[in-house]
Amino acid sequence: MNKMNVCVVGLGTIGGGVCRMIQKYNYPTVNLYAICDRDQNKLDEIDCPIKYHDYNEALNDSNIDLIVEVMGGDYPASDLIKKALIKGINVVSANKEVIAKHYKELSEILKESKARFMFEASVGGVVPIISSIYNYQKANRITKIEGIINGSTNYVLTLMQKDGVEYKEAIKMAKERGFLEADPSSDLKGEDMKRKIVILSNIAYHTALDINDVYSYSLEGITDAFIEELQISDYFIKYMAESFTNDGKVSIRIEPVVIRKDDILASVIYERNYIAFYGDEQERIELMGLGAGRYPTSTSIISDILEVARGNAKLDLDISNSYKIDNNELLDQYIVDGEIDNSLVEGKLGKLLITKKISWKELKNNLSKISFYARIK
Repeated sequence: MNKMNVCVVGLGTIGGGVCRMIQKYNYPTVNLYAICDRDQNKLDEIDCPIKYHDYNEALNDSNIDLIVEVMGGDYPASDLIKKALIKGINVVSANKEVIAKHYKELSEILKESKARFMFEASVGGVVPIISSIYNYQKANRITKIEGIINGSTNYVLTLMQKDGVEYKEAIKMAKERGFLEADPSSDLKGEDMKRKIVILSNIAYHTALDINDVYSYSLEGITDAFIEELQISDYFIKYMAESFTNDGKVSIRIEPVVIRKDDILASVIYERNYIAFYGDEQERIELMGLGAGRYPTSTSIISDILEVARGNAKLDLDISNSYKIDNNELLDQYIVDGEIDNSLVEGKLGKLLITKKISWKELKNNLSKISFYARIK
């Protein structure tokens, strides 16, 4: 069997991990043919016969069968992915930002291209959620997706609630483990989860949602005192994404969520992810696994490479529905640190307020008076 020639573009944590796994396990259908990075030091760290500084050189190498894009960020990664697919070069990517922002354009390109585009590693680390949703929606309608899909923030919250670590120290420890960047705002503000839940929703609902319409509430306002009040009453807090569709509309939100300590979600600790989706003929399908770190993501990328090498059918990014995001019909209870209109208050939890079931609009109208809130699940 001929080996498929692979070029890894971007030799950071994930790209380096992919190269090392290919070399270590010597897959019978995969050959690490070339690597590409602007940093000569990174190129020198990996033993490979062909090394490029510019991804355009890789695009012009007719011997390359597949490009692994792990550059990160929107541009120039989006340029590389689009050009490769147009030229008929297979692409495997972990780039959730590109996929979420350019989903519609990528769908159009794939209609004309014979190349395969795989991106399992963009959501959930080692959890095979994209293939699970993609295969399930062929036979049944998916109506809801929810989960803990950011291992970094889940790690921080676990340290605070399970290990008694204060917030600032938990952030520091997550950075030291490589789970948070020096600037952790993308994770803490829910930007990372926005991209992931949009990708999953697009696949599940056959649409192309505008990521700018997704609501997210930042975890940055959480305090040690808020955590303490919850723990006294046997509550845990998780940072979650939720998406569901009804009557041609999609509701999506990223929020802190309060659960009971005996809830299955309480067992999803440290950098693990948990994702569930619901179908018309099935109550709930659940998946859980490591969602952050070098080798969970690298493993997912390798799995996609092997899928392409086996010649399996390419992912079809179907956009047959033109859904819009609308959260106006949401109705929930919240635990609030701060003030809220008295007419919306049902009770107290220590120094915190518990709201009645209120609309999403009522919550938003009171956000300026709230230091932090969490939705009661």
